Amino acid sequence: MKTGGRANLAAAAQVFAPFLVLIAAAALVASAPGAGIGFVAGLIVALAAVLHALVFGAQAARRAAPPAMLRLALVFGVLAALAGLALQGNDLAHSISEAGLFLATAAGAMLAINTLIGRASALDETSW
Repeated sequence: MKTGGRANLAAAAQVFAPFLVLIAAAALVASAPGAGIGFVAGLIVALAAVLHALVFGAQAARRAAPPAMLRLALVFGVLAALAGLALQGNDLAHSISEAGLFLATAAGAMLAINTLIGRASALDETSW
């Protein structure tokens, strides 16, 4: 790829990635609790992570979201989702469940993305 093409792609990624995260946050906040939007919002955040990792490389993706932090977020997400299921009589049960599902989906998908892209030699920064 030519240098100018990569610069345009990097600029576009820097513009669109925050919008994807904003869309995920808006969907998570605006929808009714219990509608399953936590999973969808987590996938939207994972899409932003894929865009970042593909454009800037695996090392930049690991610096942006370290795997240890993602594992911790995954654990807290699963625990929150289970706590939401355990508190079915509570008014906040669905919100806790949605937040846990969001956190678990986003963190799990980002861990998978970091692993897959980190193993692809064609996506190494030196090959550009």
